[in-house]
Amino acid sequence: MPPCSGQSKNKALTAAKPVPIGASSGRAPESSVDRIEELAGRVLRGDILLPKFQRDFVWERHQIIDLLDSVANNYPIGSVLLWRSHEKLRSERNIADLEIAPTPHGYPVNYLLDGQQRLPTICVALYSHGADSHSRWNLAYDLRDKKFVHLDSLDDPPLQLIRLNKITDASAYFQHVAGLKTLGAADVQPLEARAKELFDRFKDYKIATVTLHEMSIQAVAPIFERINSRRITTGVASKLSAALRSTFLSNIGREAELPQQNDLEVCRGSVLQHARMRLLVTLQKDCRSFVRECDVLRSTN
Repeated sequence: MPPCSGQSKNKALTAAKPVPIGASSGRAPESSVDRIEELAGRVLRGDILLPKFQRDFVWERHQIIDLLDSVANNYPIGSVLLWRSHEKLRSERNIADLEIAPTPHGYPVNYLLDGQQRLPTICVALYSHGADSHSRWNLAYDLRDKKFVHLDSLDDPPLQLIRLNKITDASAYFQHVAGLKTLGAADVQPLEARAKELFDRFKDYKIATVTLHEMSIQAVAPIFERINSRRITTGVASKLSAALRSTFLSNIGREAELPQQNDLEVCRGSVLQHARMRLLVTLQKDCRSFVRECDVLRSTN
């Protein structure tokens, strides 16, 4: 993101009305590398919450398939950004047919600020056991064709198709794999090897996680806007930033990030991701400066 000039920054501060600024944490953003299955589990346990956004969780079937295919092929799918806070914000209590556990009173939670489509997609794909045969979450992996498919029945599919939600239950998964021998086909061993590879991939796949610790809504808003400014228009970014400053995050716009597939786009995504990570480790200093300047502005009015 192009740096703001000192003149334009001072002009913006002069024009802005003083706003109460909460205490900003002295901790730098924390970076970690986490297994995606564990992150999905944290969503269900109520440790990671999805703030109420203007746009619902609406990824299409082909986008879901593309994301799962990226994981299966060990392609990068980008990082997630969490905001660890005691703030009480409206958040989703259900994702598709999954119920999110209540968060214990008095404990901080991690609000998901970046990754609002990717992480819920993985969560529902792995854990959903819905009763709708035509659901976009009725998913399986075709061991022969090496691709994810949507099923149109809740009945057991042919053995070469293995339901994705079995990955979270190792016993059920490998019981299915053992049944491949009954096919009596020449490719049984390759199918078994492919099934084990798929299981290991989803168990071991990791993504970068950046956590902002106990920062005020006012401090988090510019971080959110900077991160999203490359993917959305300035007008939408402004709405997102303004929404983050409200208690209920009621007017947040959409995340427009999609999984990358071809080599060029994967490479480009990796470079942008690296740049984003480098930016985040310095942003808190900028936010603290912003807070101090706003305090000075308040004291002179």
